[in-house]
Amino acid sequence: MIPCRVTLQDKKISFPLNSKLPSASICDTIPAGLDTVQVPFRMQQTKNFSIASLLLISLGAALEYYDYVVYLFCAPFFSASFFPSISHHGAMLQSTMVFFLGAVLRPLSGYLWGKNADTKGRGRAFSKLVLMMSAVTVALALCPTMASVGLWATFLFMSLRLGQSMLCGADLPCSIVFVAAYAPSHKKASCCGVVVMMVGIGSAIAAGVCYGLSKMLGTDAMATIGWRIAFLIGAALGFLSYLARRRLVFDEEIKPSQSAKNLFSKHKSAIISGLFLMALPCAMVTLGTCFPILLHSGYGFDAKAVYHSVFVASLVEAPIILASAMISDKIGSKRMFKLINSAALLLLPILFLQLHYWHALSALYVFVFGFHLVLGSLAGCFFVLLCAFFKGPAQTQLYGFTYNMAYVIMSLLPFVVTLLLHVLYFDLWLVLIMLGLALISFIGLARFHPEANTDSLL
Repeated sequence: MIPCRVTLQDKKISFPLNSKLPSASICDTIPAGLDTVQVPFRMQQTKNFSIASLLLISLGAALEYYDYVVYLFCAPFFSASFFPSISHHGAMLQSTMVFFLGAVLRPLSGYLWGKNADTKGRGRAFSKLVLMMSAVTVALALCPTMASVGLWATFLFMSLRLGQSMLCGADLPCSIVFVAAYAPSHKKASCCGVVVMMVGIGSAIAAGVCYGLSKMLGTDAMATIGWRIAFLIGAALGFLSYLARRRLVFDEEIKPSQSAKNLFSKHKSAIISGLFLMALPCAMVTLGTCFPILLHSGYGFDAKAVYHSVFVASLVEAPIILASAMISDKIGSKRMFKLINSAALLLLPILFLQLHYWHALSALYVFVFGFHLVLGSLAGCFFVLLCAFFKGPAQTQLYGFTYNMAYVIMSLLPFVVTLLLHVLYFDLWLVLIMLGLALISFIGLARFHPEANTDSLL
């Protein structure tokens, strides 16, 4: 073969004539007869990608799940202030229904912000998102109650919660896709695992804040001022994240936009498979955030003990996520997901049954720690695995839509749990629900046929 010289912004490399150019090039092959080709240089896979950048990207994920957990953890305290009802359980049902309505808007948000990230640069979307999330959280914390403005309080609180949910649904998908795109190929799962680990840390901070406030203030004060303080702490973390994220600068390629109709029609099968895959992980995340309803109201455990168990378990979950991600890099995310999903089929029924028949405080800790062990192991592999379902210039918007649509479906779980525990007085249906969702996740994995260039994620 005849060697050919290619210039990449003053950098010269040589390779055989008519062979493929590096991925940095906009050409596929060198035209015959030429010995020198000038091509524009694009950012390489790992350029500007560092541990500091990874942590800055992950901050929004921690904030998202802080807000997510705080809402449901504090719902027993603020529900009566914003939702008219003749009973506490009725107010709780209304609170969980607002939680579901907020999730309904998340796929639209995931698609629109994903489209913005795909066409204008994912790095630019991060700072805007976290700042807007913080502003809405402040407004929620300062929202007047029904005692002062009547039903206007309900309308305002619902509107702000819907806006918060829309913004929260966009940040994590953008972060995961961005990290999967620029992380080294042999560490994609590990780098995505760091982002997901921050999700666990955000949940742990939320549980710790609720535990500390409830212990210091008591139930009455939590219903008036405690939940507002928890929201304001989340807003403060968000503003700090915004200031830190402004340092992120990535040279990203601007891509053409695609119509939603053509996009979803082309990738319909991958979207359905992704929804099936996420059935169990999403259900466990959503169910875990409504532990105060499930374990305090349903099983009679002390609220402070519930907060403490979730706080400690969430801290333990963080290294589990990272360990699962590192193993996924060694054996493949697909194989890791299959192993953990199989283990969940055996472990989850045992956890729920011992909680049903064994009412000691130790049963609470066994259940919460076992639950977070399974959840952390799944989280370490399924986020990066979902990236492999969607390839091409529209990856972020497809990932964002699918991820959030799964949460729309699973956000009904808090309402269903509240209904089962306080209306039907039967909790063992949860065992059958979780087993069914684990089987659905297996179906999603079986439906998935990866493209040739996604092997590094699997």
